[in-house]
Amino acid sequence: MFVIADFNRELQGLSKGLSQLRQHHSVVLVPVDDPADRELPDMGNVLFRAPDGELLSVDTAEPTGREAYRRSWQQRREHLVQIASNAGCALIPLLTDQDVHMALMHGLQRRLRTRAFL
Repeated sequence: MFVIADFNRELQGLSKGLSQLRQHHSVVLVPVDDPADRELPDMGNVLFRAPDGELLSVDTAEPTGREAYRRSWQQRREHLVQIASNAGCALIPLLTDQDVHMALMHGLQRRLRTRAFL
């Protein structure tokens, strides 16, 4: 079973759901990332809408803020990797600017090689 999502938000409850899926299926998590998800580009002042609907003004030209954004993304990704590992799920990240078919094929080939050594 492939679970395709951006996974760029709160992951609460994901572990339990994956554990239930893994009881009957092989599961592959496929996080889909836009390059701007990882590195906030310098676009000056930008309005974002928070999950609660509040508008937030962010100065994307500020290097410290961009670095904090990158670290936050990296921490969420490391948390997702840990959840996938604990649940015994494969993780094949995709970038929106890459060929989906080739990325999935390479990811599945890596997974097969990894399993061969276990």
